[in-house]
Amino acid sequence: DGNVSEVVKSKAPNSSDDDEFSLEIMHGHLDRYGFATTDTGSDRLNMNAMSLARDRQTYWSRIETPSQRRQRVRLEDLRIQKWMNMLSKWDYEIGKKRKRFDRRVRKGIPDCFRDKVWPKLLKLHPLRDTLKGETYENLLLKANKSTETEVAHTRECISRDIGRTFPRHVVFHRRNGIGQRALTNVLRAYSMLDREVGYCQGMGFIVGLLLGYLTEENVFCLFQTCMLCEPWNMSELYKPGMPGSQLLLHQFETLLKIHIPDVAAHLDRELIVPSMYATQWFITVFTYNFPFDVVVRVWDVFLLEGWPIVFQVAIAIMKQNRKEILKRKFEHILEFFRGIPPSLNPQEIMELAVKIPITQAQLAAIRFPA
Repeated sequence: DGNVSEVVKSKAPNSSDDDEFSLEIMHGHLDRYGFATTDTGSDRLNMNAMSLARDRQTYWSRIETPSQRRQRVRLEDLRIQKWMNMLSKWDYEIGKKRKRFDRRVRKGIPDCFRDKVWPKLLKLHPLRDTLKGETYENLLLKANKSTETEVAHTRECISRDIGRTFPRHVVFHRRNGIGQRALTNVLRAYSMLDREVGYCQGMGFIVGLLLGYLTEENVFCLFQTCMLCEPWNMSELYKPGMPGSQLLLHQFETLLKIHIPDVAAHLDRELIVPSMYATQWFITVFTYNFPFDVVVRVWDVFLLEGWPIVFQVAIAIMKQNRKEILKRKFEHILEFFRGIPPSLNPQEIMELAVKIPITQAQLAAIRFPA
């Protein structure tokens, strides 16, 4: 697991933290995605950026007024009605009305339908069989029973990291609770399926996101598909030497020079490269410390289209913060990047992102010099 251990780190809760989180959850201080939040609006104003990121505060849970909330709920209700109709005639929507379907996915799948829609999105791609006759139950049994040194080491690494994955979430906060057990099971089973990758830090955040919507076995199916099949091929991110991560950062740097050349030149003068601030964005597809109302919107499109949306959002973040970046020097730029995630308005960032012309073909053309 040494490949990304320095990239994704967070503080694991201790028993007193468990008690604190349980108390918050009992008193109902949760956002709509199940993360324990701070108590009052004034408390939130006093929190620094990293505290907000750690608490996973959604944009709307921090700033919206009662009237804004009513408007948002009305829009969500209308979107739910549209998606109920779309789901009732799925084949027609993905066939005759595909452009409209894609547009609505980019606008955001209603949260109550993600458990149904996300697995369906994967089936829109030609997928290859990656299980090779294995079942989830068999892989998990092998992972738990194996006496191989390598497998035992992987089990130990997973167990050590589990408490660091979404420690303030209602499902994952309790040590050895149902959420942590499910997370452990999926990661162990996958480590037996893909022995080259095994387990790496960062994978837990992605599995944790999926467990918020799907059953344990369905999460495994979706996760292994994203890891091993086109157009995602996420296993490349975690292989020894992190070849996929290196390529994504190179592609991002190239696109930054195309779309925001003055920012790219400024960062170059300050000797700041993407690996210093954007690695977590890519290897966890924004799940590590971005607010969940941003994360799920990205994943709606990521499961439909693959990597272009990740680059579009990354470039949109840079565009939205262009002036702030240009007026800062080295250490203040890095500090500023650490504070970006909690400040993102999901609607604004996604509307800006989908207007940025980045395609799969364009990404395929950006490779390391021979």
